[in-house]
Amino acid sequence: MFPDNYPNYLTAVPHTAANLARQLAGFSLRFPSIKDETVEWGVAWPSFVYSFYKHLDPLPTQAQFWEYYTADNHDFFQQRPLTPATHAALQARVYRTYPSLMRDLHFALFLRERLPHVLYNPQLDVEQGIDLLITHQKRYFALNLYTNTARAHHGRTQKQHRHTPIPQVIYLELPVELKGATRAGDFYLYGEREWRQVWQAIHHNGGKGEEARKGE
Repeated sequence: MFPDNYPNYLTAVPHTAANLARQLAGFSLRFPSIKDETVEWGVAWPSFVYSFYKHLDPLPTQAQFWEYYTADNHDFFQQRPLTPATHAALQARVYRTYPSLMRDLHFALFLRERLPHVLYNPQLDVEQGIDLLITHQKRYFALNLYTNTARAHHGRTQKQHRHTPIPQVIYLELPVELKGATRAGDFYLYGEREWRQVWQAIHHNGGKGEEARKGE
């Protein structure tokens, strides 16, 4: 079966959705006002998600995640030294990415408490463009939630162009609004509102069944 090719990283995450939200409420966020288009879209940097899922116990702060990312990719940066300007721009990008990674992790854990088969794997994400894989009623749903902003739409377009859709997978692209989202300190998180949106999308695409009927 298709998901069996990819280990589920969520099984090793030592947090529940509620526990994660409580911890995030105590974290502060900082966003340096630096943006370089080459750093944003013009360079194939090592993927952020591998470092993120490698360092979740204890949960890293924004600054710690940057430190882990650069340490994990030491060889890459040794071969391609960063100028001070590129270093600052890449750090700013990692800082901006960090809360979205936390938001996605929280929602993946949130969904696991409501659906029996929810899988996240960095390789599936990076190589196939599938943010989260839900198996329901013998169908595979690639769930891609993203904030309804111009930057997020552009990022989704770039990601879609890099991957060939898998025929047996139903792709669900769901833009969501940060306005009205669940707050945990400085973080905006997906919750019941987005869960209803996901369930309606699965239902609409032929995934209705008894095992998830409690989501209605």
